[in-house]
Amino acid sequence: MDAIAFLVGPYSIYWSTVIQAMAALTGVLLFWFFYLWDERDCVGAFCVVPLAIAGAVVLGRLVHWYFRQDSYLSLVSALTDYSYGGFALMGCFAGVFLAAAMLALLRRGRHFGAMLDALSVAGAGAVGIGRLSGFCNTADRGQILLNPSFWGTQLVNPGTGASEYRLATFLLQAAAAGVIFLVLTFLFFWRRGGHRRKPGDIFWLFCLYYGASQAVLDSTRYDSLYFRSNGFVSVVQIACIGAIVLSLSVFFIRYRRANGWLPGGMAVLFSSAVLLAGGGWMEYYVQRHGNQAVFAYSVMSSCMLGIAVLGTILWYIARMREIPRSLPTIYPTL
Repeated sequence: MDAIAFLVGPYSIYWSTVIQAMAALTGVLLFWFFYLWDERDCVGAFCVVPLAIAGAVVLGRLVHWYFRQDSYLSLVSALTDYSYGGFALMGCFAGVFLAAAMLALLRRGRHFGAMLDALSVAGAGAVGIGRLSGFCNTADRGQILLNPSFWGTQLVNPGTGASEYRLATFLLQAAAAGVIFLVLTFLFFWRRGGHRRKPGDIFWLFCLYYGASQAVLDSTRYDSLYFRSNGFVSVVQIACIGAIVLSLSVFFIRYRRANGWLPGGMAVLFSSAVLLAGGGWMEYYVQRHGNQAVFAYSVMSSCMLGIAVLGTILWYIARMREIPRSLPTIYPTL
């Protein structure tokens, strides 16, 4: 169910749609602010926006159709009739990334890293607002709660007509995205000894932080996207693990290229692998012991937080070691 905001002739405009549109507009404005702060590239800043919006809509819908084909009449209907159905956020992310890559190729990639940095910060802010649309519908609610709480919401079960309290996963996701936005904004403007981050740093940190947070929060949803081959492994969680591993690998490679201490870097990777395995075990555990969800998610959250901290430390040390070897005003692109 969705709350109607406006009636325009035969058409209904829902509050969730209004909030998501506001989130998209906020994301565009934030992107322009951060990107133009970094680069004097007005052409790229304004050209990438329509490409990113088109890519996000098409790929977000296409991914959602692939994993939820029972919600659509056909592929053609899914891509032409947007009066029903939904979007997969990871598809939207892919569409935005491809738009930035396409523009970088046309303009020879001079601003690719800086563009991804700005898109990452803006994306975190937009997601933080967009997830609040869950206040207006029944989407993204988690498991049933025995008692009301701040992180719970009361719903009416359409099957039984009984009221029940469910975990407001959308609110947790909005809060996590808001925290990530604040952290990335700080790092975006942070300087150390007159030297700034490399273009692309914020993007990889976004992959690390957002992947770590959603690996936990997606597990609490009752409408996760699952692989069609098995029906129980979350696609979002696998994508989040991939983002975490890829960002840690990039930081480690940069750490070694900057003559970082090999045993120290390997210790960080090993510790991250242990924490990742612990989080995976907790996901397996909570699926079989739902009555101990608080314990399982607390441990899982601690593991993901530990990975985010270790990854940040590895990035920080690598960046500090790179500074003497790079010029203050010239930065390599991503």
